[in-house]
Amino acid sequence: MRHDIDTGATATTPANAPGVLPGTFDTSTPDFGTGTAPHDFTLYCTCTGLAAGAVARVSIEDSVLGTFADAQPLAVFHFSGPIGAAEMPGGPNTGQVEFVKRAYELPAAAVALAASKLRVNVLTLTAAGALSAHAQIDC
Repeated sequence: MRHDIDTGATATTPANAPGVLPGTFDTSTPDFGTGTAPHDFTLYCTCTGLAAGAVARVSIEDSVLGTFADAQPLAVFHFSGPIGAAEMPGGPNTGQVEFVKRAYELPAAAVALAASKLRVNVLTLTAAGALSAHAQIDC
């Protein structure tokens, strides 16, 4: 089952980016797992609405403390535009790009430890356009 890491598809514009997207996902909850028996998981990061020539770098970060004072990048995704309505002229068009990372690709993940949380951070966004990014964890 997929769980939102941020609070949903969040529009980020050059005026207020880069930065942390609203929302976190608590990976220490009993239904997610425990430090001794963590679940297998998959991270998804979806991007839409990136203009031609624009570049974005989005990080999913984890925290053992849950406060993100110790935030570590778990996975970093690179997007380049155009992504959106003009993505594939004359062909099938989903209007989005999605990257996926599996748990075995992220051996240093603090997922399922006591107080652990995930968040989404837009590290880079060029001034060439807006970005709508959304991240989820499937466990």
